[in-house]
Amino acid sequence: MSAGTAGSLPDPDARPLTVALANGNAHPEAALGHEGLADIRCVAGAQQDVRAVGVARDRDRFGRDILAAHVLATTLLLHPAIVRAGRRTAKGTLRNKEGTMATATRERVRVDAGRLERFVSDALERIGMPHEDAAVTATGLVLADLRGHESHGVSNNLMGGYVPALRSGATNATPHPRIIQETAVTARWDGDRGMGFVVGHKVMHDVIRRAAEYGTAFATVRNSRHYGMAQYYSLMAVPHDQIGLSMTNSLTAGVVPFQGREPRTDTNPITVAAPAGKEPPFVLDMATTTVAGGKIANAVRDGVPVPPTWALGRDFQPTTNAREALESGLMLPLGATKEGSAHKGSGLALWVDIMSGVLSLAGFPAIAKDPGEVGHFFGAWRADAFAPLDEYKAMMDERLRDIRDTPPAPGYDRVYYAGLPEWEAEQDNRARGVPLHPNVIKALRNLATETGAAFDLD
Repeated sequence: MSAGTAGSLPDPDARPLTVALANGNAHPEAALGHEGLADIRCVAGAQQDVRAVGVARDRDRFGRDILAAHVLATTLLLHPAIVRAGRRTAKGTLRNKEGTMATATRERVRVDAGRLERFVSDALERIGMPHEDAAVTATGLVLADLRGHESHGVSNNLMGGYVPALRSGATNATPHPRIIQETAVTARWDGDRGMGFVVGHKVMHDVIRRAAEYGTAFATVRNSRHYGMAQYYSLMAVPHDQIGLSMTNSLTAGVVPFQGREPRTDTNPITVAAPAGKEPPFVLDMATTTVAGGKIANAVRDGVPVPPTWALGRDFQPTTNAREALESGLMLPLGATKEGSAHKGSGLALWVDIMSGVLSLAGFPAIAKDPGEVGHFFGAWRADAFAPLDEYKAMMDERLRDIRDTPPAPGYDRVYYAGLPEWEAEQDNRARGVPLHPNVIKALRNLATETGAAFDLD
């Protein structure tokens, strides 16, 4: 596809991307080509659950097809359909095998977290990941669901992106991440196209080790893949009485900068986790958009509208239609509007690109050669390098309680600090089980049939 010139609309007649889904059990192949071009095929299994393979054909320099196809495949994990996606949009009808419209639902089924983690690890290992790498990935995925981040958990990422990428070879199942430049407190890594969980876990461990010795440490990563819920890595520092930092960019673009109408960045999340004493840790985990992209996919699946501050529609106006928001590839930066100070969200997104993409030399969407590549940034500070640990923790508890004890405004029951809702969700979900969409259970059952992994999630 030819890219539109700056300030102009893309060519609406550019050759479309085709995403085909059909009932059956065939395993489609995806041949990754030069400049990240690839074919996409999604094939529904016997119980109407989709497997997506590949990335996108004829990606423009903004990576727009990549975004639409990846998120669409995540949504269509639940429903077989035949979808033809244009250069900027992906249009489809969700129908079941009888040809009638599929029913969206908010229903969830509770699944024991330990059994879910073991199943995911077993399935990934049977696809080709080493045992330890599969276990690390399974832990990160299930932790996202436990902490209430369904958009980054098993529901969306496992079947919608990770399994297809492993099968196609877009993600290296057996990577060997390596340091390519370092000082005592910094390092630049090459992720060897490995699963982001595997790469990020290894790098963050090294950052924590260096910080334990020197007080602080930082690392960048290039040539990695999607690394799931960002707070997985910042939280790793907390048991070591360190403050953890993590952020990641993407070499596909799905977010328009403030005052723009073409995407230039992605959701580019930032997370920081700080230990406390008796209080649960402070954990800020935020996209630099108004919402994570997976939450739009969740809204489509659940059949609910989205706020007008999440994305623009095809007419470049805010939309509440979840499917239009998903298909447009035009998410809004944090703040969404001039009145909401969207320039701040755009500035934060650019900062993440600088720290994760430029410092690592991974790049950014406009210059991407491998659309699947991802850059990361990790950091850690040892709390006792700045203050006596007991005094730090006592004051941290006092600060967090000060926020938590704020009288709530009308219409609200409580005031939370960042990380408290996730901590409470994790306690509840560990006790009662991880909530999964019924169609996700069906998809996992199909995965068990395909891989031979033992299925005990009913």
